[in-house]
Amino acid sequence: MKFAPNKFGLYDMPGNVWEWTLDYWHKDYKGAPSDASVWNYDGDIDYRVLRGGSFEFPQSNCRYSVRLFEVLHKKRADIGLRVVLNSD
Repeated sequence: MKFAPNKFGLYDMPGNVWEWTLDYWHKDYKGAPSDASVWNYDGDIDYRVLRGGSFEFPQSNCRYSVRLFEVLHKKRADIGLRVVLNSD
């Protein structure tokens, strides 16, 4: 399955593993930055947002609008980082 590029021009990023983000956990998007910057204030500093779904979850969760939270020291096979190589 091929997805359309996101606003950064990246393709096929959701799925495979949940992606760690730097954002603190917030129960909703009230007060979120509108410029895609890190949301590391006024939230739960003990938890970070995970995005994008993983092989452990249904295909319907493989999109960036799906988010979970996890403690920073958690290690699981379905949580990781995305590595992108700029070909320019």
